[in-house]
Amino acid sequence: MKKVPSLIYKVILVFLLSALIITLWFIVAFHDAVPELTFNSIVHIFLHYGIPLSIPPVVSYLIIHFLSEKVKTSWMRYAFIFIILCCMMLLMIYMFVWYLGVGLITDDLFSQ
Repeated sequence: MKKVPSLIYKVILVFLLSALIITLWFIVAFHDAVPELTFNSIVHIFLHYGIPLSIPPVVSYLIIHFLSEKVKTSWMRYAFIFIILCCMMLLMIYMFVWYLGVGLITDDLFSQ
């Protein structure tokens, strides 16, 4: 039971860090689309793009964490981790393309 709070803290850290990285990347990638960037638009990007797109890294972290505890063979563990990361990367690309595409069609990226 001692490991559960530690795991929860690590999951929250991974979630917040990935949401922050995705938000910053989104701002850097699409900063030309908006004349001025306000605090409200940054919060909008964080809530609508950073949080949903940070779910796959958290899921992959949890899978890798539990997998590293169960699998004792080193090469098999690395193979599973590589496969999981590749699948999660493809899932994130797919989610990003659809999420961004629908977001561009329905509303402005930086609207509040």
